[in-house]
Amino acid sequence: MSARGPFAGWPADAIALVDRAAERHGGWTRYEALSSVTLEFAMLGGLLPWMKGNGRTFTKPARITVWPHECRVRFGEYAGGDGIFDRGDVRLEQGGVVVEESRDHRATFAHDKGRRWSPLDALYFFGYATANYLAQPFLLSNAHLLESDAQSVLVEFAPDWPAHCRVQRFWFAADGLQLRHDYTADIVSGLARGAHFVEDYVEVDGLWFPRVRRVVARIGKWATPVVVLRARFGPITTTGA
Repeated sequence: MSARGPFAGWPADAIALVDRAAERHGGWTRYEALSSVTLEFAMLGGLLPWMKGNGRTFTKPARITVWPHECRVRFGEYAGGDGIFDRGDVRLEQGGVVVEESRDHRATFAHDKGRRWSPLDALYFFGYATANYLAQPFLLSNAHLLESDAQSVLVEFAPDWPAHCRVQRFWFAADGLQLRHDYTADIVSGLARGAHFVEDYVEVDGLWFPRVRRVVARIGKWATPVVVLRARFGPITTTGA
């Protein structure tokens, strides 16, 4: 996926909003040069990970490396080896040998959304999530715009793009910094509507990344006090930027 897509059909004010956000996060040129981002995964908590088996049926990886342009993710020190998310496919490796894999893993949730997560399930969810998060706000120029205002855009992603859901809203501060991201976690439930807040931004090689992510239950545009997920990351490093 090209860093700056065509903004096909977007009005000028909506394009300006996302361009300002992209510039605030480090700029299109620097993001285009980015190869990978590695995050040390310090903490994972909240209602959703607990319900899905965090610490029992799966555990968080020690670190996550994301190749945002390829929508590919590696979980380090995970399930006795490494976990690989590759644009919807997932696999577990030990010593470079594949020990378990699932193609198009999203399809397995179609009739069993209430299950506790296996290591492959958690790899899929957190894999596509971090692949999207670390490409924001840059990936928005490739999405279809549904509506916009002075602070936010509501977009629709392509059917084959792995994401929480196809229609999502992104909110920005006046200077372009992304503050909030609204979506429904479809593989959890059609009622799993979240408002995702990002905090504690740091600059790494000219790009800006949040180290704290907090998701609360959402009713319409109203963010409730109920914390669904909270994640904190340690040192962040990049290659290529």
